[in-house]
Amino acid sequence: MKIKYDNVALGADIGGSHITTGLVDLGNGRLLEDTVVRTPVQSDGSADEILNAWSAALRRSCQGRAVPQRVGLAMPGPFDYEKGISWMKGMGKYEKLYGVDVREALAMRLNTAPENILFKNDAACFLQGELLALSGETPGRVLGFTLGTGFGSAYAVGGVAEDAELWRTPFGESIAENHFSTRWFVSQYESRTGKTATGVAELYHMASVDLKVGQLFEEFGYNLSSFLNSIIQQLTCDTIIIGGNIAKASDLFWPILESEFGAPNGIALAPCRLGEMAPIWGAASLHAMANVSNSI
Repeated sequence: MKIKYDNVALGADIGGSHITTGLVDLGNGRLLEDTVVRTPVQSDGSADEILNAWSAALRRSCQGRAVPQRVGLAMPGPFDYEKGISWMKGMGKYEKLYGVDVREALAMRLNTAPENILFKNDAACFLQGELLALSGETPGRVLGFTLGTGFGSAYAVGGVAEDAELWRTPFGESIAENHFSTRWFVSQYESRTGKTATGVAELYHMASVDLKVGQLFEEFGYNLSSFLNSIIQQLTCDTIIIGGNIAKASDLFWPILESEFGAPNGIALAPCRLGEMAPIWGAASLHAMANVSNSI
């Protein structure tokens, strides 16, 4: 398939400890897999160290070519997505970027015009990417969730995804993010066993030999289904798409999720299709979606 570089956009997903970048051929609707670059980033480094790492990864994806005129970044918040200014503070990541005009700083490093660089919430980019992967299907109103270091959420109407900000929704004794993120698994495992775990991936591999770990994933499934049941009372939707790193362990909680939520509500519950590549797709499409309105 011939690639016309004018149709190519550069997308990036900014994680808490890494950046993943890649070129997307918007004309032919495909990610150029040989351009995908995943690079670790010292999120507690200086502003220059962070920005230099991001721009180096973005340039590597371009493989010696000039940076495309369409660049999109899927960014965690708090962040002023319109102005390109970071307001992350007290989040344990990228604090040295607080108040920095990231758009101007990256434009200078990438030798491109500031207006060529757009930003959007990472959960919204995830859902936007997943919607693009549906290849013409029309799922109607869609809720998307990313389960990982944090709890991301997005809502789409008419194929346009926006941040739903459900992370701060009251749930249990606190808020949703405290229940549907890595910290819940790590803290619950320690409180129940007196042992520490590095994260969900480690616990996943322990589940087959440790009954308490298996029960932890089951409880997570029940909690998530309870949360989803409460949310659909507030937001009308036809489909719920779930992704994020915790979703890689979904075989340990998905059956519970389906039995407690799924069919009785008449809402399709679906795992993500693109996985970690979804935010890159969504970010790369930002210029194309800029003039499409969302009627949420």
